[in-house]
Amino acid sequence: MILISFSQILRRIPEDIFPSSKLVTKKTPGSGNAHTKLLSFDNAIELIMVLPGKIAKQIRTQFADIIRRYLAGDATLAEDIEANAAADEPIQNAARASIKSNPMKRKRLVEEAEGLDMIATSCMKFSQGNPHYKEFIQLKKEEYELDLDKEQRMMTIDLKKKEEMINIDLKVKEEMIKIEVKGELEKLGIERQKHALLNESRKDDLKYQRELKALNANQPASSPDQSGLLTIYKVFRASADKYAALRNDQVKSFMVKAGQYAASAYVDAYGLQPFKVDENGMKVNAYPAHNTSLVTQALSKAYREAIGGPSQMSLTASFFRVPPPPSGC
Repeated sequence: MILISFSQILRRIPEDIFPSSKLVTKKTPGSGNAHTKLLSFDNAIELIMVLPGKIAKQIRTQFADIIRRYLAGDATLAEDIEANAAADEPIQNAARASIKSNPMKRKRLVEEAEGLDMIATSCMKFSQGNPHYKEFIQLKKEEYELDLDKEQRMMTIDLKKKEEMINIDLKVKEEMIKIEVKGELEKLGIERQKHALLNESRKDDLKYQRELKALNANQPASSPDQSGLLTIYKVFRASADKYAALRNDQVKSFMVKAGQYAASAYVDAYGLQPFKVDENGMKVNAYPAHNTSLVTQALSKAYREAIGGPSQMSLTASFFRVPPPPSGC
């Protein structure tokens, strides 16, 4: 916010609007007091008419109201004049001193006041002697009431339209919220379905885990259906022809790799470790029957890595010559 001093405002007023010569510089009494700008009462009124700002604007509005009342013959203006004449305030005293210092202006003001009295007297006589005055007043009153009624009806219509627009906006927003909520609910339903399917799959796996754990700990439990579990060795035996390019010295490392890949994939899919079952006297990883593709993909990946080198003696003889699976597969 930029503050502007009164002296800066005065300097910005053009000379042809308010000459700076009307301002008189004097030193106020007392030690240490600086010089200040002074002006007469008449010049102060002229300055108010050109000064910017809210207060100056309010004073000009009062001046305009006095002129309008004067030209309209408002008899109540005489009461204001009499009140000012009886007042002993600095502003009234300064105004009287200004008139006394200018006899011509005083004479003109007296004549104007007398003319104002004549106008007020004429208005009173007209109102008392004209038989149509009361009818005129009644017509003006009815006209005012009609205008007021019309304005009130227009305000009522505007308020009604605004209320309708607000109601429409609220309905639109409610519908948008309903659509958004419906969309979120549908997304939530889909997520719930996904979790339900995953939980069902995990329940099957957990059932095998509990049964096998109880079996291994020699605790009573329902007999697990181990025939439904897959191992790397079982799947390998069932499709030996697919891995015919393996050499005998590659089988062990191939089975270990395939077991690692299958176990890792199972953990990624379900967040659980594979089951452990006895196979050929060893503890090996086992998987539910619905994970056949997981085990097959693990064998295929290990097979591709194994045959990356030169192929020598291939496994083309009877599959029964394949050694037992390494521990941990």
